[in-house]
Amino acid sequence: MEIASTLEAGGPVLVSREMLQDWFSRLKDANKSISRYARMVATEHDRSNIELHMLKHAVFADILDREASFTETLDAIASTDAGRDKVARAMRFVASVNGGLSALSPDVTPASGGAQKCASMRDRV
Repeated sequence: MEIASTLEAGGPVLVSREMLQDWFSRLKDANKSISRYARMVATEHDRSNIELHMLKHAVFADILDREASFTETLDAIASTDAGRDKVARAMRFVASVNGGLSALSPDVTPASGGAQKCASMRDRV
């Protein structure tokens, strides 16, 4: 309270050496805490970015594997005489279901390579 009354009076402020050392010590502790927190936040941000990219890569690889498996299975079924009719019926069913669902979706999803190959096989049958 002495400092506030001295400031109001417009006179010089006298601060003891012990008080300055105490302030300096508290500021140093606060700076260490802030620096530690900033490093922790940066590390957590980097970790979450890495996890996100790993997850995206895993999902992409999984989708690619499923499409490859689907395409190989469709090739194997379509290569038989009886399989052509089954593939044509299945692809017509999928097209009818996807046609109704895509009308509900505001997003247009791009066709992947596997889906394009399946569509070309459907058109051959």
